[in-house]
Amino acid sequence: MEKTKLLTLSNFRKNKGTSVGLFLLMMLASMLVGVSLLMFFDAYPTAEKEAKKLDAGDGYLWINKDLKGIDDAFIDELFQNDAKRYETVHCLGYNNVSLPFGKGTVAPGLAVNDSSAFGKTLNRTEVIIEDDSVAAPYIYLPYQFFTSGGEKIGDVYSFELMGAKYDANVRGFINTTYFGCNNTGMYEFILDDVTYAALWEKDRASAETIVVSFELKDGVKAGKFKIEAGNNVLSRNPDAIALAALLPETISGKSFMSLILAVSFLTVTSIVVVVITMMLTNCISNYIRENMKTIGALKAMGYTGRDIARSLHLLFTALAVVGSVVGAGLSYTLMPVMAKIVVGQMGVPYKVGFVPVCSLIPVVFIVIFTFFVTALSAKKIRKIDPIVALRDGIGTHNFKKNHVRLDKSSLGLTLSLAGKTLFTNFKQNMITFFV
Repeated sequence: MEKTKLLTLSNFRKNKGTSVGLFLLMMLASMLVGVSLLMFFDAYPTAEKEAKKLDAGDGYLWINKDLKGIDDAFIDELFQNDAKRYETVHCLGYNNVSLPFGKGTVAPGLAVNDSSAFGKTLNRTEVIIEDDSVAAPYIYLPYQFFTSGGEKIGDVYSFELMGAKYDANVRGFINTTYFGCNNTGMYEFILDDVTYAALWEKDRASAETIVVSFELKDGVKAGKFKIEAGNNVLSRNPDAIALAALLPETISGKSFMSLILAVSFLTVTSIVVVVITMMLTNCISNYIRENMKTIGALKAMGYTGRDIARSLHLLFTALAVVGSVVGAGLSYTLMPVMAKIVVGQMGVPYKVGFVPVCSLIPVVFIVIFTFFVTALSAKKIRKIDPIVALRDGIGTHNFKKNHVRLDKSSLGLTLSLAGKTLFTNFKQNMITFFV
């Protein structure tokens, strides 16, 4: 073992530049794998976790524009056979409203409610951050207005509904499953009770809306129920607008950015892994070529091919262990940056958590991968004959391969010699080119 350590240290001293490059690439690969796994196992499920926490049920039905013939009795008739639970909320609803958002505008459907929205038992609305000292008229905005819209508590938010302009002080930000993300096409504003009462009197005739959150019974197909519920509403009143959304499509709309980022990082990681493979193969090939006489001398002194190969294993595996551990740690420093993108798109609160599997897999993957690539590349060391190695690798040579003949080349001497070098070490040069 002592002989192997001495050979390993000697190899490291002779190949410091390549070793440092490999270390950095292994660290980068481990970091990218770690970030990808954290995106998959920690960030991506956040929207679904929040939906469960808020008891989002299976979906909601939105009915407005003309509610003639549509009352609570009709809603009971619509849901009593297929729904395990359902909850009806009467509020103001506006379709395709142009709302200021950041430096631009968005045009979602908008539900406007008063403080009674905080008392829902199904598909709850949760306050994430607030300041009770903010005076009326005040408004609670969806959390996405904070994460990517640039709004802050205490700001004055100005918006327009049905031709009338309103100014309200931002008192806090809320988390909702269905009405909190532009990708789902719906937002919810909560006004102070006095402001809402005035708005209700003004817009009730044209904007009164019924929102029914529901949880279906076992065995009821959500997609079929969604279509049938909408058709039943329109059968009762063809002038009404009936929209429905299910939980899976809402979660998908909120989470797609984290999925795209995770896949992107894995794609980049695959490229880095290919580069590591080429560098390892090239490094070992160069080691054999440049140290042919040394290998012969070592074998003549009693070292075996296994000893020499083991020294390379020790060197590159040590680089892999240290590089992958550092990379796995760095993935947690990069995740807050990714979290800002994810939270800004999802509109739900998220904090990076420690996931042991996401820390272990990058280390294990990089170390095992490096071990196998090194083992395959170092096979030829065992086959080198000491006598041939002491002759610098030359056994017999028939000189049939003379890619660039100096006596017949039309190129200059310098270019001809460069061509000879290129073709003599063609494999290694191509690897270097791709790296």
